[in-house]
Amino acid sequence: MGSVATTSDGGRTWRYVRTGPHGQLLNGVSFIDSHTGWAVGEQMHADMAPSYKTALVLHTGDGGATWAPQSLGDQWDDADLMLLDVVFTDARKGWAVGALNDDPKADPLAGHGVAFRTTDGGATWVEGTTGQLPGSWLVTVAFEDEQHGWAGGDGALLYTSDAGKAWTKQAAGDLEVWAIACRGGTVAAAGLAPDQAGQKVPALWRYAAP
Repeated sequence: MGSVATTSDGGRTWRYVRTGPHGQLLNGVSFIDSHTGWAVGEQMHADMAPSYKTALVLHTGDGGATWAPQSLGDQWDDADLMLLDVVFTDARKGWAVGALNDDPKADPLAGHGVAFRTTDGGATWVEGTTGQLPGSWLVTVAFEDEQHGWAGGDGALLYTSDAGKAWTKQAAGDLEVWAIACRGGTVAAAGLAPDQAGQKVPALWRYAAP
C-alpha cells in the first residue's frame, strides 16, 4: 500500500505518516537529514496487463509528513518498470536502481537492471548505462561519495567511478547481491553465491580501496 512509518524514539514505537493507494509498493528510502528524503517503488496496474507496473518516486522535505511524486521523465511514464532502491549523497545528487521489462506480455521476472541518476534533487533523472544485463535485476545501490558507487542484484555487481553515468561489472553470473554498504574506502556486499556443489549459500564480498 505504499505506506511510510516514522519513529522519534530510536525505533521503540512507530507511527504511519502515509498510506498509499491500492497496488502501490515502496521498496527503498534514503534521507540526507531529518527533513529531506526520497522513496522509490512501483505502482501495479492489473487492468493493463498481468504484473504490469510503473515506477514510483516520492520526495519529502518535512521529515515524511507529506510526500510529493517525482517523475523519471515522460519516456518512462508508461514503461513496465519498478524501482527497488535509492540513495542520495546530498540534497541534489542521487541514484535509483530497479528492473525494466521490455515486453509486458513476457515473463514478469524477465527484463534487465536499470540505473538512474539525478543532480537536481529528483526534478529530472537520467538513465545510467548498465550494459542491460539480461535477466538481471538491480535491487541495491550505495555510494561512497558523489563519484564512486556500487549496485547489485540478481546476477551482477556493478561499479561506477563517474557518478553513475556508466557502470562496469565487478562480478556477474549465478550470484545474487541484496545489500551493499560502503564507508571509508571499504565496501561490503551481501547475498548468495553457488558453493562447490552448485547450491546457493550466503556470501559476502569485500573490497578495500588501495
